[in-house]
Amino acid sequence: MKLTQILLESEDNIQKIQQELDTNYSNYNPKVSSTLTGVKIEFVQRKDIPEQDWNNLINFSKGLGYRIGSEERYFENEPGEKLLFPRLILVK
Repeated sequence: MKLTQILLESEDNIQKIQQELDTNYSNYNPKVSSTLTGVKIEFVQRKDIPEQDWNNLINFSKGLGYRIGSEERYFENEPGEKLLFPRLILVK
């Protein structure tokens, strides 16, 4: 498979995930991006994601054929530090 084909499929997959999250989890302001090993989903909001919704997001991600590389459902705001939003790192 050519690199351009792989990149196009990856971008198409990112858009599909973004649309699904926008439809079902827009109140958490999801932002989806590509990583070298999979997908990063960051929820740009200054609050934690409730556990039930988080579990649903994990199940959604696994249903797409990804495994969870790392996860953080809590918002972190340390004085003088970068804001850390809730996020999922998905790997194939």
